[in-house]
Amino acid sequence: ESIFDLIAELERGADVAFGRYEDTQQNNFRNFGSFINVKMTEVLLEKPKDLYMSSFWAGKRFVIDEICKYESAYPYVGGLLLRTTHNMVSVPVKHRPRQQGKSGYTFFKLLGLWMNGFTAFSVKPLRFATFCGGISAFVGFVLAIVMIIRKLVNPSILLGYSSTITVILFVGGMIMML
Repeated sequence: ESIFDLIAELERGADVAFGRYEDTQQNNFRNFGSFINVKMTEVLLEKPKDLYMSSFWAGKRFVIDEICKYESAYPYVGGLLLRTTHNMVSVPVKHRPRQQGKSGYTFFKLLGLWMNGFTAFSVKPLRFATFCGGISAFVGFVLAIVMIIRKLVNPSILLGYSSTITVILFVGGMIMML
């Protein structure tokens, strides 16, 4: 019966209609993971805050065709939908318990799905890594100057651990910037 509510929204003009569960049948850990995923999609994929995205959805033919064109081995449906259209709505539906069986999504499968969404549809994680690399390279460069000055002022200082860490910071930062 809920599928007809989604189809009715498509007939009213929406390109995608998501079922918004009034009360979920999930445990608290799963709800926490969903909360993190919602925040990630809001920040990285610029999902509207009032849009509730779920695995229960219906879409118009052109949306389905666009998703089918995606050829990567790791599709993230939420990212594909947000890339295809912004004309999406959420429809209240009842979340019924499973008739039989259990979810095939283990913690690690859910984590992998989240990482795919985190990295595949936004350049923001890459920009953040580049920024961290720049900071690390700068700190390594400053520490290298400090080490050189310390050695010139006091030649008896043994260089070893400090200089190794300095080089690792600088080189690691440069690699992250690339």
